[in-house]
Amino acid sequence: MVLILGSIINLNDTIFLYTDGVTEAMNKQHILFGEHRLLEIVGELGELPLPDLINSTLNRLDSFVDGYEQSDDITILALRFLASQQLN
Repeated sequence: MVLILGSIINLNDTIFLYTDGVTEAMNKQHILFGEHRLLEIVGELGELPLPDLINSTLNRLDSFVDGYEQSDDITILALRFLASQQLN
């Protein structure tokens, strides 16, 4: 899939990418982690340094699934724009 963003990326903006294995991870009750949980976490922790944001997200996901075996990859990539000038 190719996604082309038509927006301007501003200083300190974060791009948070994840595979569907994150949102489709489920616990023993077969409840999906879901986009809403992920958005809450990223909204709450989005200002953290990126390694902390990723690790905290993965820790919360791990707590949610509580050892239930997953059947898909779980991958997160976060990028933050740190240039000294805005690009157009």
